[in-house]
Amino acid sequence: MKKLLAIIVLCLLFSGNAYANISLICKSAEYPEGIQEIWILKKSFGKWTNNYTLKLDYDDDLKEIITEGKKDQYGGLNTFEVKDDYIIWTSKRPDGEDVRSIDRLTGEMIIKSVNYKDGKKWGPDKYNCEKFNKKL
Repeated sequence: MKKLLAIIVLCLLFSGNAYANISLICKSAEYPEGIQEIWILKKSFGKWTNNYTLKLDYDDDLKEIITEGKKDQYGGLNTFEVKDDYIIWTSKRPDGEDVRSIDRLTGEMIIKSVNYKDGKKWGPDKYNCEKFNKKL
C-alpha cells in the first residue's frame, strides 16, 4: 500500500512539469539590434514565473520577475498559458492590457496593446524568438 501511495504521489509531482523551464530571447523584427526581450519561464508549484529582461539600445535594461497571479511593478495582473504550439502572456493593468503570443513552431512573437482610457491600440509588433539552453 505504501509503494502504491508513493507511486501516485510521484506521478502527481512530475505530471505538471512538462514545460518546467523555457528560455527565450526575442528580437524586434523591425529593430533587431535595438530591442530585445529575454524570457526565462519557470513553473513551480503550479505557477509560472518569468524572469523578464527588456533590453533597449538607448536605455538601461528593465529587469523584473513576473509571477502568475501577482501584480507587477505597473499594477498589471499577469497570466501565462503554455501549450505545445504557443505561449501567451497577458498583463492586465488598470490603464490597459498587453498580450504577447509566441508561436512555438515558428518562433514568431506578436505583441498587442490597448489603453483603456482612450481606447488606443498598438501593434501588432513582431519579434523573432529563439531558444537558448532549453526547448522553445
